Amino acid sequence: MTTRLPRTLICEVTTRATPAAVYALLATGRGLSRWWSASLEEDLRVGAVVELPLGDATLRIRVERLEASSLVVWRCLGGVAEWHRSSIRFELESGELTTLRLEHRGFERLGDIAEEKHESYSSGWPTVIQAFVDKLGE
Repeated sequence: MTTRLPRTLICEVTTRATPAAVYALLATGRGLSRWWSASLEEDLRVGAVVELPLGDATLRIRVERLEASSLVVWRCLGGVAEWHRSSIRFELESGELTTLRLEHRGFERLGDIAEEKHESYSSGWPTVIQAFVDKLGE
């Protein structure tokens, strides 16, 4: 029997905020500091390595892609073992409402604990994204 391991966690929310406002919370130091509890001075740039607090650890990410008001992609470099080499993609779609789609990829490489971690983050990411959306209303 072959068990298919989860590869990607997807979380999607909509907001009345503009794509530019959502992007600013993802791609600027000031924006990230508002919802990730980090204190970042500079805006993100492709290739930059950023440290973000995550519980008792510090998550190290490299910014892979930035497309104004539409896309932010991070590669996890370390700090949280199960996140190492995973990627987090924030994609924005505009319409009557702005849709933010988060894709956290890379769980299959965790082997036996992949399903457990996927389930854990499946409940954690929606909480984080809701806090993010709440900041858009402030």
